[in-house]
Amino acid sequence: MSVETETASYKSTDTALLREVVESAELRLQSQLTAALAADQRALVLAGFLSAVIVALASGAAALLLAHPRQDFLAVTALICATGFLIALALTVYAARPVAWNYPGTRPGAWKRDIASKKDEATRLADLAEDLHRKTGENKDIMGKNGRLVLAALCIVAVSLLIGGLAMICFFAG
Repeated sequence: MSVETETASYKSTDTALLREVVESAELRLQSQLTAALAADQRALVLAGFLSAVIVALASGAAALLLAHPRQDFLAVTALICATGFLIALALTVYAARPVAWNYPGTRPGAWKRDIASKKDEATRLADLAEDLHRKTGENKDIMGKNGRLVLAALCIVAVSLLIGGLAMICFFAG
């Protein structure tokens, strides 16, 4: 059986369908929250690892500069790698920062207008579905941007390691 539904909106007289849409969207918001928290944890673990490596590289560079004879080339190589890792660290911490996230559920105050205007159930559910669609889209955009930041950080780490590795090969082979 087909129910009259506007193709550009969630307006429908089939309240059972609308309840299912709303329930599915709420589940998606919850799943997005779970995935985003896991992504933040991964970003912060990477940030912790990068912090330790930066300290080790900077300490090693300082030791090489204080050594007799000084090892300027190796010290500069270590500092260049540490700088790349520091940029990557900034990106991972920025990716894990608190953001304006759309959580499952609604605030009770959001229903005051609907109650006052005595909206019928189908209209309320259609409006809620539209709001949930907006929220899941905003969350998707936030997760995508943060994912690209972590990917950029990993690329910077890879380039820093490549530069450091090539410099070490040149130093020891030359």
